[in-house]
Amino acid sequence: MAQAKRHSTTIKALPNIPPRLARLGREVLVIAYAALTLYLLVSLVTYSDQDPSFTFTGTGSSTQNLGGSFGAWFSDLFFHAFGYTAFLFPAIFALLSWRTFKYQKEKPAKYIRAAHTIGLLLALFSACGLEHIHFPREASILLFEAGGWVGSLSGVWLLMVFGIVGATVILLVMFIAAISWALDVSWFFIMDWIGKWTCKGFDWLLDYFKSLIDQAQGLSIRKKREKIGTGIKKGSDGRTSVRIEPKSWSSYL
Repeated sequence: MAQAKRHSTTIKALPNIPPRLARLGREVLVIAYAALTLYLLVSLVTYSDQDPSFTFTGTGSSTQNLGGSFGAWFSDLFFHAFGYTAFLFPAIFALLSWRTFKYQKEKPAKYIRAAHTIGLLLALFSACGLEHIHFPREASILLFEAGGWVGSLSGVWLLMVFGIVGATVILLVMFIAAISWALDVSWFFIMDWIGKWTCKGFDWLLDYFKSLIDQAQGLSIRKKREKIGTGIKKGSDGRTSVRIEPKSWSSYL
């Protein structure tokens, strides 16, 4: 017991990271996430099926992808795995960059981070399924399966069980809920915000049109007054002026 007590007293607490160093580390992480977002987006946009990649050995020519060999491999693999939903990955890293910058003082709770992660995964899953159902490869010029391998797995099963209407409704509800969880947004708040600014915009347009009508009426009244004044002036110019002279005293005698 004495030894156990002696050992417990010799254990020292780990030193805390200085706040300035932690802040600098978060700033570097924000910049790294932002740079990774830009790199992945450029790699996906400049994708070429002729580059040596995961599914193609290449034609021997130089890599056309601006992301280099890694960009060609990444874009080919993610397009075949997720379809055009792969463009969500740069958005995810942009979101991570923003959240790292937002939570500089204190980290979010574990259950909040779990909700964010589940929301992102569900968003990817449902977006792949919707792409597979409504953008078939035969009806387009896709070089890969619509929705990728993930979309083919989820979309085919939902189509077999619930049909196209049921599968679409399920995936849409899943996607809406996933966006709400991933972004910490309330759809009712968004609807209230849209309604508020729509009403403000309508009121502004109404006031603007009222001001235009008032200006037009004022201009019309001013033109009428100018016409009346011009007519009076012309009439007075055409008449001879009458001279009134005072009567002399002799007329009264």
